[in-house]
Amino acid sequence: MAVVQDKLLKQAEVKELLQVSDATLETWRHKGQGPRFCKVGKSVRYRLSDVMAYIDSRMHSSTKEAAA
Repeated sequence: MAVVQDKLLKQAEVKELLQVSDATLETWRHKGQGPRFCKVGKSVRYRLSDVMAYIDSRMHSSTKEAAA
């Protein structure tokens, strides 16, 4: 079974995937940081593809590169 890249994830799923707290995700949303998200009614959802793009954008080859 193939993974659906645009599956909508709940905050609990994203915090587990990224190993961060609810407060961190909420702070990132407030500051415009972190993965892109959408509102479905009052609920916050994240597309799997956006979470993966966020992770990919933070990949580095060296510590010098990461510090830049």
